[in-house]
Amino acid sequence: MANRHDKPLPEIELPRYLASETLSLILHTIILLRAPKTLSMGVDVVEFRLEDLDGVYQKLKYAEVSKNIDEQVDVFFKTGLTDIGPDLSKGSLSLCFHVNKPTNSWFGPKTEKVTFERWSLPVLINTTPRPLDDSTASVIERNRTRVTSQKIVADVMGRVYDLSLEGLESLPREYQYDIAIGGAEESTGGRDSFTRMAGMPMLFNT
Repeated sequence: MANRHDKPLPEIELPRYLASETLSLILHTIILLRAPKTLSMGVDVVEFRLEDLDGVYQKLKYAEVSKNIDEQVDVFFKTGLTDIGPDLSKGSLSLCFHVNKPTNSWFGPKTEKVTFERWSLPVLINTTPRPLDDSTASVIERNRTRVTSQKIVADVMGRVYDLSLEGLESLPREYQYDIAIGGAEESTGGRDSFTRMAGMPMLFNT
């Protein structure tokens, strides 16, 4: 197994009402890009449209993956943020891909989790109240926020695609993933979620 490849993404700042959708999009995209190369559209992959931002993207059509991502994004907003200023909080997510490697110990055979790739995403969440009235100033502010956020999403997605092309030669044949809150690879104070992809194919590199 090659050394772990760290793939840090740039820190992004998002308004709270756009953050859940954006973080889910990023996680779905990374997992899709690390999924089998023999995926079939409509069978393994489905298109989805963002509700608050323009764009149509693709994700794995596995309910367990969507459920896992939704749960971890929800946990992130409940427990993973630290206030750093007025209407501004900071947190991070990490997505780790690993294999389970059999090892021997004094107590008999056991399985060791070996991480070969780790994506990290630092996030700033702006909780400034969103202007909802129809005044000219409110409309301008909503449009400005939307345009700014769309550029942020486009930039980070471009970085995701670029990083996904690195280290392809070292990917194992099959692997699993964890989503961790707080950037911790292991559950040492942060919260993480190990997904076995039950009821669906393992992640294969063919």
